[in-house]
Amino acid sequence: LVGQSQIIALLPGVVLFPHHAQLVQQVIGAPLLFQALRRIRDLASEWVLRPENAESFPSVVFNITDGEATDCDEEELRAVAGQIRSLATSDGNLLFVNIHIATAAERHPLLFPEPAEEHYANRYASLLYDCSSTMPEPFHAAIRELKGPGALPPFRGLCFNASAAELVSALNIGSISVKTE
Repeated sequence: LVGQSQIIALLPGVVLFPHHAQLVQQVIGAPLLFQALRRIRDLASEWVLRPENAESFPSVVFNITDGEATDCDEEELRAVAGQIRSLATSDGNLLFVNIHIATAAERHPLLFPEPAEEHYANRYASLLYDCSSTMPEPFHAAIRELKGPGALPPFRGLCFNASAAELVSALNIGSISVKTE
């Protein structure tokens, strides 16, 4: 994954994990984040428009990266992320979760930040915060389990400087089955 982003989308009925990141790379010819997100936006848009998916739980898209986007500026990234987050079924909007993998020995992880953690000292973490979804209530208990009992929602779908174990935890949280009636 060095220098690349891997996009994983969980869209029921559409096989996107684990080989879809390769499919996106084949479609666009390179593992560039902005182009991959535009393709994911288009695939997710097609999925939410299918009548059989109208009442489905919102899909989840994970952007797993160890670096910054190189094929767009910050506003373009915010715009495509907003377009992805605006896609919805009758049960809510699609969830966009950004997971930045730590590569430095000294890391300060930011896991599903609360509003008080919004202004992280790293510019790219702040950008990914802006691009990430607010996690709905059915995910709050699992996020509190990861962060600790004092954590207070709303939480953003962002993990910055995550370890391998935190990556797995974030993927588990983002893909839990929940019943929303």
